[in-house]
Amino acid sequence: MYQWEIIELQAQTGEWKQAFIHEGLTPKALQQCQAQWRPMLTAMEEADAHWNWTGFWETYAQNAAHTFFHLECDGSLQGLLWLESGSFNSWDNQGSPLVYVHRLCVAPWNRGSALQRRFKPVGMVLLRHAALWSWDAGFVGRIGLHSLPKAVHWYQDILKMSAFGKDSNHENLEYFEFTKVQAVRFLKGQFG
Repeated sequence: MYQWEIIELQAQTGEWKQAFIHEGLTPKALQQCQAQWRPMLTAMEEADAHWNWTGFWETYAQNAAHTFFHLECDGSLQGLLWLESGSFNSWDNQGSPLVYVHRLCVAPWNRGSALQRRFKPVGMVLLRHAALWSWDAGFVGRIGLHSLPKAVHWYQDILKMSAFGKDSNHENLEYFEFTKVQAVRFLKGQFG
């Protein structure tokens, strides 16, 4: 595990704080997710409350195609990301590999539904990291993901990802992709 990227997040006070994206999941990150996040996400009735990050890590961490990241700010876990590289092909550009986003999870206190978000834009930073990971892998920023129902609006209307409808092979979740052009715009901060 190594530090991958240093970024800044905006605190609820308006000030910018240094944050770090680390490759891998540490015991501390997994413990924070289990002990702090899970009860809060369950109380908020979030669809990802049941995600077992320890189980994901233990099952897939040794597979070279799978990569996990955690984002920390102020000494606390703020977001988690699980990617798979090269095993999936684009629905938009048949035969072109992409990075698949298995899971993207933002701390309960950083979600739009939180009364006062501690930091933002955690989800955007993690998705940007996925697009950069794709670029570095030679997939020119192409990423694909299945969205939980509450996040469909964000991927479709805010980020303007290409929507491919519900996938009956994946819990009937909506499938989205960034094409190369969309990824370049996203990485430049231009949405739509």
